[in-house]
Amino acid sequence: WARSDARGVRGEMRAKRVLKLLNLPFEVKSASAVESAVTRELSRFGVPSLGEIKKVELEKRRSGRFNGSAFVELADERMLESTVRLIRQSGVWIEGRKVKARIALRALSGE
Repeated sequence: WARSDARGVRGEMRAKRVLKLLNLPFEVKSASAVESAVTRELSRFGVPSLGEIKKVELEKRRSGRFNGSAFVELADERMLESTVRLIRQSGVWIEGRKVKARIALRALSGE
């Protein structure tokens, strides 16, 4: 997701609402590991699926190291509020860390 392409023809900001997961373990090395860990934890609370996950992006520091947060783009944006609420209420833990969740805006790349 490139921030440099976030402005439209008239300079307006184009963005998409996504799920932002925070306080993830630093040992997480891939987007697929985040996806499977969150899915596994939510299934413990009777949530079979978040629906189709279009993209998971690990947020990194300038040094390139993972900073403990990830952006998750869901195919169905309507799932965002219920997913955030569920993660906050149920206490999802991954490798000894309580995961935090919020809705974030991410710049859209040029389409």
